[in-house]
Amino acid sequence: MISEIETVEVQDGHFERCRWLTEQAKKHGDRILDIGCSDGFMFRDLDLGVVEADLIYAFPPQYRHRTKFVQIDAHHLPFKDGAFKCTVLGDMLEHVNDPVQVLKEVSRVSKCAYISVPNEWEWDETKRPFQHSQHLRFYTIHTLIADIEKGLDPSRSIKIHKARGGGWSFFCVEYEK
Repeated sequence: MISEIETVEVQDGHFERCRWLTEQAKKHGDRILDIGCSDGFMFRDLDLGVVEADLIYAFPPQYRHRTKFVQIDAHHLPFKDGAFKCTVLGDMLEHVNDPVQVLKEVSRVSKCAYISVPNEWEWDETKRPFQHSQHLRFYTIHTLIADIEKGLDPSRSIKIHKARGGGWSFFCVEYEK
């Protein structure tokens, strides 16, 4: 059950959601899975035990020697149950065919998860909301809650925060025991 929904006004919602995801994961120190890591920007300068995972390998050459990258389909994670302390999903659920299946897999392989998705309904027009060609869905609080309730274990603590500022807005989800 979702226990709390709050809005946090920040200077830059785009930056804040990355900072928030990183800070949450850092509490766990190691055995962190970053699904949809893109080029690994969130964790590349931190000395943490992070497995970076995505459909494609997009790391800049200067960082390739420092990464633990696994090419995966998030719908079918190739990891054992409980393999990770936490999983980070930074702006990737809006890109997948079946976000509920992805959330079920995350719940299976992790003790907790930290998730962000764009809330384009509150973006400033200059940020070009609803124009990203790879977004398969545009989350509202209601559609996000529906996917979370279907995909994550309801006996765990689930909190949603909204980081809004600088023309950006993102939902940030804490999923913990």
